Amino acid sequence: MKKKTLYFLCAFNFYLIASMLQAVPCEGPGQDYPLSKIKENMQINRLSDRVIVLTGLLLPAGGYITAVNTEKGIVVIDTGASLGAAELCREMIQNEFPEKDFTYIIHTHAHGDHIGANQVFPETKIIAHKNSLKYFSDYSKPNLFDDMIPMLNNQIKTLRQRMEGMEKDSEDWKITEMRLALLEQMLLDADKGYHIRFPSLTFDKEMCLFLGDLTFRMYAFLNYHSDCDILIHIPEEGVLLMGDTLSRSSLSGTNAIAASVDVPGWINTLDRIMEEGQGVKHAVRGHSYVMNYEEVKVRRDYIKQIWDAVKDKNAQGQTPEDIIPQLPLENFNYITKLYQRKPEQLKSQHERIITGFWRQLQGRRFATEILARINRESGMEVAIKEFKNMINEKEKFFFNEGIVNSYASMLVEEGDIKNALELYRLNAVIFPESAEIYSGMGDAFQIAGNMDAAVKAYKKALELDPEDKRTAEKLKKIR
Repeated sequence: MKKKTLYFLCAFNFYLIASMLQAVPCEGPGQDYPLSKIKENMQINRLSDRVIVLTGLLLPAGGYITAVNTEKGIVVIDTGASLGAAELCREMIQNEFPEKDFTYIIHTHAHGDHIGANQVFPETKIIAHKNSLKYFSDYSKPNLFDDMIPMLNNQIKTLRQRMEGMEKDSEDWKITEMRLALLEQMLLDADKGYHIRFPSLTFDKEMCLFLGDLTFRMYAFLNYHSDCDILIHIPEEGVLLMGDTLSRSSLSGTNAIAASVDVPGWINTLDRIMEEGQGVKHAVRGHSYVMNYEEVKVRRDYIKQIWDAVKDKNAQGQTPEDIIPQLPLENFNYITKLYQRKPEQLKSQHERIITGFWRQLQGRRFATEILARINRESGMEVAIKEFKNMINEKEKFFFNEGIVNSYASMLVEEGDIKNALELYRLNAVIFPESAEIYSGMGDAFQIAGNMDAAVKAYKKALELDPEDKRTAEKLKKIR
């Protein structure tokens, strides 16, 4: 994989750096300032005598850290991205559970804002799903952070200007101030030198860890948020660690349209968790809140109800266009009332879930998933060869025009015009009526200096979409 593509993927997943912390070091009294500001904001949410959740505004580096005091030592769930914030968390955990050693880190998934500070707990064994290993490898590439720092510094002016228009001590001001403090700490952390500690134990479907008085039951919950999601259940405490799954912002199951998932497996896992031991009294999500039993149950019920209905109608030969009108969102008020979203947003998510579940039942594979995996493992040329094979058996696959166009556009930016044009051509075989494909093809030809071919591609795009003003302007400029 080319460096720029690797950088894009890592930056996209490294939530803290790429999106939340859009600033340069904030003004404050020296290097102690960011940590003092972060510490001022940190809070301990005690779920029981043995389980605490460290929370706070945008903490730590975007997510929560949970610590569990067992007979065999302290278990930490996720570590965040900021070394300084994680060091503060470690100190607070030790104050709460004195005379206990840290023994394990368990990762709910492997995005950078959950695994970046593992080095703060050097004595621990690390447990994660086996699919997480590729993420650890990506984040351990040399100079990754050096590449990101200039990008962040370029965004400072926008954020500073925004602050000038804010009322001091308002909620927006406080959030922005914390972003500045966190970014300053990240830059100081970079000077210390990041190194990613890899998992020492991985599993495929499920794993059980016995630590004397407490049991950690880990279940693969793949492709809900990432391809290495797990749920962690501590039945003796009735605590469920959910990572970034089962959110309050998206209806349960939304990501099913974008990945090959095992929906019955999701349902079965949630059933088992809710029936084991004390079930679920507290469900900790990775970034924002702690749910109760009813909130988890409602999400499980919604997934199950939609799946059963779509399964029945798929067996009758119906398509999503047939099914969606029969399952209006108004019939599911028991879950929509939990979401503070506009009705049209929830309606769109609801219809995506129906379509996604139907695709799972069709048994077809997602061509873009395979393309992405082969590109990551063997490079784009090998991926394109396999993509050709998939097109020859297109009845076995689902294709996504937009994702393939995005790959081709990224290759154009990297200067790989040959492979970009090949992707556009293959995409046009599947979507021959797409003006966007031919417009992108014209851009690639133009950058390569082949103006005749660019004109021909732009003309084809305008034949398909005469109202495409942007393409018309491109053609005018060439002429």
